[in-house]
Amino acid sequence: MDGQSKSLDAYYEDDLRHYYKPAPYVSDRIRAVDILPILRERIAYLSGGRDRRGGPILTFPNPSKLDKLSSDEIKAVVCYLLALPSADVKEKGFAVIVDIRNGSWSQGKLILNVLQETCPHEIYATFILKPEKFWEKQKANIGSSKYKFETHLVSGEQLHKFIQPAQLTEDIDGILRYNHEEWMEIRVLAETFAWKAQDLHTKMEQLKSLLTEYSLPDDINESKRVLEEHDTFIRMRVTRSPVEVLDSEGQKILDKICEVSSSYDQGGACTTGSLPHDSRMVSNADLQNLAPKVWAMVERLHQSKQQLVQLWHNKRSKLEQCVQLNMFDRDTEKLYDWMSAKKQEFLIDYTIIGLNMKETKELQERHAQFTSNAMNAYVEVNKAATVAQKLCESGHYASAGIKQQANKLNKEWRNLAAAMDDRTTVLTLSHSFHWKAEDYLNFLPNWIKECENLQIPEEVGRLEDGIHQHQALWDSIMQKYSEVCDDSKSLLNILQTPVSSGSDDSLTAKADYSAGADHVINVLHKVLVAHRNMDNIWTSGKVKLHQRLGLKMFQQDVRQVLVWLDEHGEAFLLKTRAVGRSKPKAKTLYASHQQFEKVAQNTITNAEKLLTAAKELAGTGECNPNEIFQEAQHLEKRMEHFLNQMHARREVLLATVAFYTHEEELRNWFDELSKELESDEVADTLEVAEEMLHQFEQQKESTVEATVNTLTNGERLIEELQQGEPQPNNDISHIQSCLKCIEEKRESLENLWNGRKMRLDLCLELRIFERQALEVCGQMEHWQAEFGQVELPADGDQAQALLNNHDDSVAAMQAFVFDVLQQGLDLAQRLDGSGLDLSKEEGQSAATRVQMLLDFLHQRELQIEEVGEEKRMRLEEFIQYCMFEQDAKQVLQWIKNGDVMLTAGYVCPTSLSDAEGLQKEFDKLHSAIKKTHQSAQELTNKAELLINQGHFKNEAIRNRIEHITAQWQKLTYRVEERKKLAMASRNYFKTVEDVLSVLQNLEKEYDKEEDICNSERALSVKNKFDYLNVVLARHQEKKDAFMKACTLARRMAEVFQKYVHRNILMLNMKYTTNPEEMIHNTLNKLKQQEDVVMYKWTMRKKSLEDCQQFTLFESSAKQALEWFEEIGEKYLTSNLNESDKDASRLLNEHNEFKSNCKETHEKVLLLRQIAKSTLESGHSHAVQFSYWVKAVDGKYKEFCAKMKQYRVKLESQINGDDSSMKSPEEAEAVEKSSLSSETSDRTLEERIQQSASKINEAKRKSARKREFILAELIQTERVYVDDLNTCIRCYKRQLETMQDIPTSLIGKVDILFSNIEDIYAFHQSIFLKELEKYESIPEDVGHCFVTWAKKFSIYVTYCKNKPDSNHCLVNCAFDYFEKLQYKQNLPAPLSSYLIKPVQRITKYQLLLKDLLSCCDEDKGELKEGLEVMLNVPKRANDALHFSMLDGYEQHEYFGDVILQDSFTAWDQRQLIKKGKERHLFLFDVCLVFAKKSLDNSGKAKYSYKFKLMINEMGNHIKEHIEGDQCKFAITLTSNLSDNKIILKAPSLDTKLAWTKKLRELIQEHVFSSLRRISRELDDSISVDDLGLDSSRLQAGSMTSVNTNASTGTSDSGGSLCGLPPPPSDLRVSKK
Repeated sequence: MDGQSKSLDAYYEDDLRHYYKPAPYVSDRIRAVDILPILRERIAYLSGGRDRRGGPILTFPNPSKLDKLSSDEIKAVVCYLLALPSADVKEKGFAVIVDIRNGSWSQGKLILNVLQETCPHEIYATFILKPEKFWEKQKANIGSSKYKFETHLVSGEQLHKFIQPAQLTEDIDGILRYNHEEWMEIRVLAETFAWKAQDLHTKMEQLKSLLTEYSLPDDINESKRVLEEHDTFIRMRVTRSPVEVLDSEGQKILDKICEVSSSYDQGGACTTGSLPHDSRMVSNADLQNLAPKVWAMVERLHQSKQQLVQLWHNKRSKLEQCVQLNMFDRDTEKLYDWMSAKKQEFLIDYTIIGLNMKETKELQERHAQFTSNAMNAYVEVNKAATVAQKLCESGHYASAGIKQQANKLNKEWRNLAAAMDDRTTVLTLSHSFHWKAEDYLNFLPNWIKECENLQIPEEVGRLEDGIHQHQALWDSIMQKYSEVCDDSKSLLNILQTPVSSGSDDSLTAKADYSAGADHVINVLHKVLVAHRNMDNIWTSGKVKLHQRLGLKMFQQDVRQVLVWLDEHGEAFLLKTRAVGRSKPKAKTLYASHQQFEKVAQNTITNAEKLLTAAKELAGTGECNPNEIFQEAQHLEKRMEHFLNQMHARREVLLATVAFYTHEEELRNWFDELSKELESDEVADTLEVAEEMLHQFEQQKESTVEATVNTLTNGERLIEELQQGEPQPNNDISHIQSCLKCIEEKRESLENLWNGRKMRLDLCLELRIFERQALEVCGQMEHWQAEFGQVELPADGDQAQALLNNHDDSVAAMQAFVFDVLQQGLDLAQRLDGSGLDLSKEEGQSAATRVQMLLDFLHQRELQIEEVGEEKRMRLEEFIQYCMFEQDAKQVLQWIKNGDVMLTAGYVCPTSLSDAEGLQKEFDKLHSAIKKTHQSAQELTNKAELLINQGHFKNEAIRNRIEHITAQWQKLTYRVEERKKLAMASRNYFKTVEDVLSVLQNLEKEYDKEEDICNSERALSVKNKFDYLNVVLARHQEKKDAFMKACTLARRMAEVFQKYVHRNILMLNMKYTTNPEEMIHNTLNKLKQQEDVVMYKWTMRKKSLEDCQQFTLFESSAKQALEWFEEIGEKYLTSNLNESDKDASRLLNEHNEFKSNCKETHEKVLLLRQIAKSTLESGHSHAVQFSYWVKAVDGKYKEFCAKMKQYRVKLESQINGDDSSMKSPEEAEAVEKSSLSSETSDRTLEERIQQSASKINEAKRKSARKREFILAELIQTERVYVDDLNTCIRCYKRQLETMQDIPTSLIGKVDILFSNIEDIYAFHQSIFLKELEKYESIPEDVGHCFVTWAKKFSIYVTYCKNKPDSNHCLVNCAFDYFEKLQYKQNLPAPLSSYLIKPVQRITKYQLLLKDLLSCCDEDKGELKEGLEVMLNVPKRANDALHFSMLDGYEQHEYFGDVILQDSFTAWDQRQLIKKGKERHLFLFDVCLVFAKKSLDNSGKAKYSYKFKLMINEMGNHIKEHIEGDQCKFAITLTSNLSDNKIILKAPSLDTKLAWTKKLRELIQEHVFSSLRRISRELDDSISVDDLGLDSSRLQAGSMTSVNTNASTGTSDSGGSLCGLPPPPSDLRVSKK
């Protein structure tokens, strides 16, 4: 066993060694070990130094060693070194130092070419240390400018301006310590470690994949085998991975890095530790970047190992659970098999329920035995459920499946148990049903026999006892029958729906109980038939008993009723016949009769019931109908006679009581009426008089009527008493005496009625007159109130009608008063003639009172007539006001019609023809508005006249005329807006059309290929160089012109878009095409055309510059050839003829002449260099350059050869010894050395510098400064874009995607970052590319800012949000972003990135100011671009302040804020004229007043107070207020009022700025502005003013330009020797 264990251990060890053996290195990336021999040559190195930007430094210390290496080897070294620094450092770009101080330009050129081919985009700048030799320096100066990256030819001291000495190694005159061998050793160790660590990490990842892939077996034995393999084989690979070995190697590398770094420090000591990035200081920046990487790889390996161990334990747990799961499945399968067998056994006789009680009992006993046997399996099922619960509670991976399996097993058992319970229920019900059914059928014969032999007795008592016994028998029968039915119903419900305790998938779901159900139904049917038969028999007996009892009871009741009639009813009526001789006696008799009727009512009701019962008994057939009917008829006759007698007695008694009652009442009434008629009572009021007269009439009428009625009733009563039963005589005689007394009383009242009637009539007339007098007085009060309080109508017609009605009312009043006075006079005369005294007051008669009333009415009439006259005058004034209102409404309607005309069919123009049509429509509208203005003026004059006359509606007239003025001003403002839109649209479409036409013509012109140098015009002028200068100047002017034209078109588009937006919002202007989209598309088209023309203009400019360079070069070459022919050849020809005379003198002259030839020699060398540089750059005149340089070079060589021969000849003559003559080769060498020995002489450089100084040095410096500023602008723009990208990528994206962000930052991403992504998208995709287009024309970069000025509004949004962003950053999660910065190894915190957009605007301003200082202000658009940048902070500040304004939501109508500031305001319209602090916002069309306050957090905010429209202000601003020079006043002038608001500015400059702007806006919005173009359009420049005539461009090309070139000789055109080169210095641009 021990031997087998040892063999297994050896097998495991071999497997570990084989598994963790490092794989061969396979990668495209170069390692140090691959190029180690080349690195040892030290042709380049990374010292770890950084330039002033923080970019890495790549040094080429000794280019001389490059000759030994191939280009591919150099590229390999460069690629390797460039890949080493960290990404954030590489983003800043490499600073490359090429030391060719002791070398040649060709070596430096080789390095630059490698950099150009390999990675030009990673190079920020190349610093070439100047070579010592002059010509090498010139070559470097000329050749270093053609690369894509920046190149600087500097000395050692100049290099320190870009890189600090502490960042330079000692061989570059620095103090940075650097050991190349140690650096290579560390790189080899680190890269080998990285390779091994990556390989180990890959293998550990493979193990992770193996451990995370679960393929669990289904077999118990297989699962146990897999678990054993996991515990041995896999565990060895996981726990014994060589992480500690690599940890030791990494520690050694870190110690080596620390040792190298500490060797650079004086007295430094290296400390040990496991966290090098925390406890060690590394001097070399690149090594500092390497140490965290090594540590990170070690940490990653340890983490991977920990993860592997955890994954191993997780999988082992899964395998153990797999074994448990397989065992559980085996046990449950056995239980399934047992229950299946039991189910089959159970279902054999499941549907049998038995045919009788005996069979059912046997089935119950067998089922009980089966149930007892099945309960033994319940224990095993519970055990399986317990095991499943424990597995689920332990967190088994298949807990869901186990739970499902256990539930399934439990369900199977429940189905079986439910089936057994159902079987028990069915058998129990079957036994009960059969027992009760058999019991019912056994008792049935006895019941039938008892009902058939029923005895019916004759006595009532016995009949009732027999009925009770018969009912008790039926109750017992129904009880047994109900029990049988209930059991059968329960049994049938189960048999027909067998699933009760189970579900639809129960064991008994498909059981067929049809046979048992049919049997139950048959038994039940048998019982039902028997029960129905029994029911019929019992019911027959019951009917016989009840009919016999009913007959006996009917006969007994009839006899009782007849006895009561004989003994009580008729006897009482015979005894009581008197009616009484008085009212009380009659009432007593009537009450006695009512009591008798109540007693008799019971007998009457019983008789009615007996008659009804008789009909029912006769219809049953069990009794004799004749006998019953005879009894009923006798009863009915007796009852009818009795009822008639009783009714007649009641009627007589009622009539007697009524007669005595009326007689008594009439007698009392006669007494009272006599007293009333004899009184002297007089009515106080008309109503009382009328009431008394009315009562008198009613009394008389009612008295007569009552008397007649009473007499009639008495006579009728006597007749009834005489016709009926005999009555006592004394009752009738007493009634007759009462009637005679009533007749006598009636006759005595007639005399009293006549006197009373006359008195009441006179009193009524007096009271009527008094009432009429009072009514007239009241009516007079009403008339006075009506005439005194005038309710004016709605219009003039109603007022005129009201005036007419008033006149009619006055006349009606006078007529009415006259009638009343006449009635009073008539009444006074009648009172005097009657002799009756109707007055209740002493000393004043009724006639006197009447006269006083007449005098009073006459006085009131005179007063009311005066009030009516005042009302008439007021109505006449109101009619005048209504006419004024009618005129005012007419003017307002005309204004409304003008508004309708203004907006009818008002569609935004989409073309020039639409704009011109809009202008024509406006001209028609203008003429109509003029007429409306004339009517409004006439109405104003009329209003002033009414006010001066003191009209009672002065205030209403003033308000109406002010309202008309306001509506008129509103209309004029809307008309002005439409006018501006019409003019803006026309200017926009016209300008865009002209500019596009010009650009297309320019494009066609530039597409023409022509050689300017050889054009007819160029060949005809004497000075071609001056001509080309003029052509270039004109070419530049054209560029300036079309760029300004494009700017003009954009400006027109902005103005047009502004008025379109305003007209859509304020005038509801319609549009068929989206105006913004239309303008955007047009401007895009314009921009594309402009870019095309700009590109072709640049190509044409390059062609012209090439021609200019070639012309200058050709002139210089011709000068050199002329010198050789005219001076050199002439000298040689003249001296060769005299060479035999005086050789020594000629030799001295030759030496002097040779020294003079040095200048020509230098010219030739410079021409060669220029030609070579030009040919390398691909010049368009390369062939001509080559021709001329060959001609000059050939002539130069020929002249040198002649000079050599001439010198040799002179020397030979002087020496006289041929043997001392030098060989031709030596002589040529001496001649060349004599001509070139001074190449390194400083005089040549000085002369060249002196020659170059002849041009305008200031212009060269200015041009160089412009290039430097633009280069800085573009470079900083790239850095800015990268910074924005870093901010978005490393901060914003992390915040959006990470889950564990602080709660204080949730939902605040937009507040924190605002629209920084929009800013990044604009600069990255648009603005940076646009700036790069102006790299060769920096003076035109302002056009770029002007073109994209609108897009810079995104900075306004950003700056407006910046305070909220700062508050969110500081207060919400500052520590969180610090951790995020450290985690991503970012160089700056988030706050530094968020402030960059604000700083960028300031940077643009500074760079544009610097660029403007070295450019002509008249050229380009730098000034306009600077204004755009200066306006961005102002707009942001204005928008920030306006965003704090609450309660005002209409600013979208008015555009951006023009000015905003705080003022002290005095409103003269208010009663309390106290100065208030107000913050004012000035828009194009209104002035908003707001109050500044602080909220709870101390943050400033503004509350809206009111606004003033510009057209509501007066025609001028009062700029001078006594006592304070900072005050000014805004007049609010209407036609009838004059108010003003005084404002005090914080400073005099603020006041001047505001008054100037307000004056401009007021002048724009007065009515005369309809005849004047708006300020934006007045100040604009037309396309024609820019000098771009499309017709002229189509007629000719640039070659037809009229120049003012000089007519001098070609020498005056300048050459390389005489005049300086053109501004480009004949060098190829960086492009």
